Amino acid sequence: MRAFRLSKVVLPPTRGTVGRTGARLLIVAALLVLQLGFPREARAQVNLSKYARTPFGYVWPSCVHVVPSGSRIDRNRNVRRPDGTLIETLPKCTVPMIPTFPHADVVAINTPSVPATGGWIEDSEYSDSNKVFNYIADQWNVPDAPAESGQLLYFFDALQAYHVGPSNYIDIIQPVLQWGVSPIGGGDYWGMADWWVEGTSDGTGSWTLAVTPLVTVHTGDTILGIIELGRPAGYVVESIDESNSGGGEADEGLTVDLTGSYPGIQFTDAFPAVLEEYGVTTCDQYPDGSNGSTNFMGIGMQDECNAREWWCRQAVGTDPSTWQQQDWQSNGSHGPDCNFSVSNGNIFGILISSLYY
Repeated sequence: MRAFRLSKVVLPPTRGTVGRTGARLLIVAALLVLQLGFPREARAQVNLSKYARTPFGYVWPSCVHVVPSGSRIDRNRNVRRPDGTLIETLPKCTVPMIPTFPHADVVAINTPSVPATGGWIEDSEYSDSNKVFNYIADQWNVPDAPAESGQLLYFFDALQAYHVGPSNYIDIIQPVLQWGVSPIGGGDYWGMADWWVEGTSDGTGSWTLAVTPLVTVHTGDTILGIIELGRPAGYVVESIDESNSGGGEADEGLTVDLTGSYPGIQFTDAFPAVLEEYGVTTCDQYPDGSNGSTNFMGIGMQDECNAREWWCRQAVGTDPSTWQQQDWQSNGSHGPDCNFSVSNGNIFGILISSLYY
């Protein structure tokens, strides 16, 4: 049966008694706030209910840009159709985002106005600073509907680039399965979309977030989430309903071209399986309550065996015992402590990562 494609997935002069030294310190502090998000002592003053909840973290709603299916985005944030026609240029977002993923400066926020929940709950990850990932793919089945509503759940695999230095940046690409209402829509049903987020230390702490339209899928469908480098087109992120029961319109995807103005971006972190939640207050808001699990199967990862020849690839991370298993619930930043655990394995040559909740 033919697979049904859902989606494939950039100070005025100081006066008074402060002095030059004090002014310099103020400037440095201001830049740090812009680059890294809100300082820890200010988190309690942030009203998270005004923010959109994304697979990347808390984002100001106007900074979420839904782009048409088949779009290609370059480093200058130009969104184009497959034939090269310019659709729009995405504006930079200068409102600090509040990331909730590994390696981010902020992993949890307590505020008086909203529960201290939200972010990555658990994941499996494989990182190697000596490798540059150009491919990750795996399959998982759409879970049963949770018994209770009101929550937002994200399941996905991902590639992440993270660098701290003279040119700070972070990029993450994610084919995402969601339950609940996100900034791109949704409700008490399952849907899929492809997300890309990047941020740089260009002096403004600016970010760009793009996502394809949400497409409905159903319990039991087999989902293929794939991210693949296809130069000169860039990284293509795909979400495919292999059960062909998604219905609706086929999605032609999202291509992210990371070449150009920020050279040296390297995806050195691969995440075969991730669970993220927002607004969970009871274990019954997960599929199958506290006895549920989602299995990511047929996991494959590749890197460039020669950086000058993008087509040259080799399998990496073939030993699941070398993967990290993270339970982010242990930091106390999320909701109820359900049956969280991660198990990675190799069954007859098939790599599997199981997320229990």
